[in-house]
Amino acid sequence: MPYCAKAEPTYEKVAKDLEGTMNVTVRNMPLSSHKNAVPAAQAVQAAELQGKHLEMANKLFQTQDSWKGITDKQTELRGLFLSYAQELGLDTEKFKTDLVDPKTLELVKGDFEYGHKIGVKGTPNSW
Repeated sequence: MPYCAKAEPTYEKVAKDLEGTMNVTVRNMPLSSHKNAVPAAQAVQAAELQGKHLEMANKLFQTQDSWKGITDKQTELRGLFLSYAQELGLDTEKFKTDLVDPKTLELVKGDFEYGHKIGVKGTPNSW
C-alpha cells in the first residue's frame, strides 16, 4: 500500500482530467505482503456502498502507519476503521454490517482474482 498511497494523487488527477473521455476503474489487489490489506479493502468497499470510496481509500492511505501492524483484526482494527467511517460521516451501523458481509469480501476476492488472471503482480498498476 505505500506505493499505492504515493500514486493515488496522480491517479485522481488523471481521472479528473480524462473525465468524459476515458473511464478509470479502481480494483482491489490486496497483496499478501501487507497483512491488513484485505480488511482495508473491505473497509473501502463498505464505504463505497455509501458513496465514500475515495474518501475512505485516502483516509487509509494517510493513516496506514497506524493500522498496518495491528494484529487484533476483530476488535482493534475494525474499531479503528469504524472510527474512520464515523469521521467521514458514514452510517456507522451500515458500515459495520457491510464491513463483515461475505459479499464485501467476495468483491475484494473477485477483483484480486481478475487482476491475477490478467497478469497483475503488484500495485499500483495500470492496464
